[in-house]
Amino acid sequence: MDQRPLERRDDVLVYTSPVLDADLEVTGPLEAVIYAESTARDTDFTAKLVDVYPDGRAIHLAEGILRARHRASMEAMELVVPGEVAEFRIELAPHRSPYLTAMAPQVIMGDYFKECHRVGGAVQWTLTGFASVIFTTSVSLIQRGATHIFGNSEYYRHLPLITLDEATIGRAVPWYRDWCEHIYYDDYWRAINTEAKLDQINVPIRQQGAWYDPYTAASFRAWNGMRERGFSPHARANQSIFIIPWTHHLPDGSKLGDLDFGPGAAVDLKQDDLRWFDHWLKGLETGIAVARIARRGAPGSVPLRSPEPGADSVPE
Repeated sequence: MDQRPLERRDDVLVYTSPVLDADLEVTGPLEAVIYAESTARDTDFTAKLVDVYPDGRAIHLAEGILRARHRASMEAMELVVPGEVAEFRIELAPHRSPYLTAMAPQVIMGDYFKECHRVGGAVQWTLTGFASVIFTTSVSLIQRGATHIFGNSEYYRHLPLITLDEATIGRAVPWYRDWCEHIYYDDYWRAINTEAKLDQINVPIRQQGAWYDPYTAASFRAWNGMRERGFSPHARANQSIFIIPWTHHLPDGSKLGDLDFGPGAAVDLKQDDLRWFDHWLKGLETGIAVARIARRGAPGSVPLRSPEPGADSVPE
C-alpha cells in the first residue's frame, strides 16, 4: 500500500535515497540500524522499506518492529534510560529470500481490485467497509461490542462511502480512502496484483481454500497460473491446491451453519501445513499431494479424483 499518508505524520522519520539510475535488486535479510533516545522507559520502534515510484507513490516492500526492552535480545529485558541514546537493530521481513523453500497460503486472492474491492466494477461494500474498521482498531466481527457498528443499518447506508471511516471510528483511514479513490484498475492496484507476478515465484505452493470462500476461483487461477507461468520447472511442477467445504475461516468441526458435511470435512489444516513443510523442509515422505496434483472436494461429497500429471487444468 502507498505509505505517503503515514510519511506525512510528525512522528515518522523518512530517509530517501537519490533517484536510482539503474535497476537495484534487494534480496535476503534486511535490517535497519537506528540510534535514538526516548522519554519513555519502554516503547516500540518500527522500520519500513518502500519503493518510491516515478509518480511519487511509496509502495511498501518490508517492515519490522522492535520492543525497546528487547533491543539486546528477546530473552533479556533492559529498559531504556530516558534521554540516553541507544542502538536499535530492527529486523525487517526478508525480501525475495533465497532460503524460502515452500509456502502454504490460505484463502488468498490475487487481484485485489476485481476480486476484493470492486467485484464486477462495483464496490464490494461489506468487505471494504469492514476492513476500514477491523484493520485499524481492536474491533472484531465476533465481538459483542461490534454490534453497535455492524448491526446498525446507518453503517450500511452511509454516504459518501469515502467518509465511512470517520463516521464510524472518528478518524480518516488513509489506505481505505485510497481504495475508494482508485475507481479503475491502475498502477495502484497493479502494484499489489499477485496474479500478474506468478512468473516471479520460484517455490512449491500448497494452497488451502474453501468452496464457500469468496476467493475460491482466485485460488484455482493462481494454481493454474503457477503450473503454466511459475519461475522455474521446479515451481511449475510442484503446485498443490486443497479445497474443503468451508468458509474464509479455519474449520472447527464438520458443521457450517445448519449444514453438516460429515466427519471428512473436519480437517486440521495445521496438520496439513505440517505435512507439507515436513516434506519440503525435512525431505520426509508424508504422503501429501505434490507435483501437478490438485486435491478437490465438492461440497458435501468425497474428494474427486486428482488430475494425473500432464492432465488439463481445473476449469475456471
